[in-house]
Amino acid sequence: VSFDGSRVAYETGLATNLWTGDLSPASDIVVRAPAAGTQALASVGVATTPLTGVIRRPTISADGQVVAFEDDGVVTIRQLGSNTTSVVAAASAFPDLSGDGRVVVFQDAGQIVRHDRVAGTSTVVSAGATPGVTADGSRVVFETDAVLAGDTNGVRDVAIRGLTDSPERVSERGSGE
Repeated sequence: VSFDGSRVAYETGLATNLWTGDLSPASDIVVRAPAAGTQALASVGVATTPLTGVIRRPTISADGQVVAFEDDGVVTIRQLGSNTTSVVAAASAFPDLSGDGRVVVFQDAGQIVRHDRVAGTSTVVSAGATPGVTADGSRVVFETDAVLAGDTNGVRDVAIRGLTDSPERVSERGSGE
């Protein structure tokens, strides 16, 4: 859901009756503007044709202009204003976007990666899974099996990391558990 609730990105499942011309048997990613009563197909490939793979896990920027999703294990970005699509990373999953859509984080081969779309740079944040990113793109939260400072419980934890600091464990009761 965009910040102001004006746009919602969702996975259609196997529905083929949501708009005229939907002939794909695959799930699609749609962005709907409920107040305006409009919707747009976001799961469009680089060649501007509808994608037909396993499409899932949409996330939308706060302004509702950028959508990230998985397409057969490829993190894909759709820029709605310019109607352009780009591939961010192959063999990756669980995308999440910063508020302005500039930063996308994702899981890639057991690593959490932060990609700045404007600078064109990618940085490995840590080993881990299922990332999320703050609205300003400066901090990444993720699950990790790594032993972090004060970690004594021997189970998967949730950590957060900024651009210049070490991962900090946030899933604790204060006693290291």
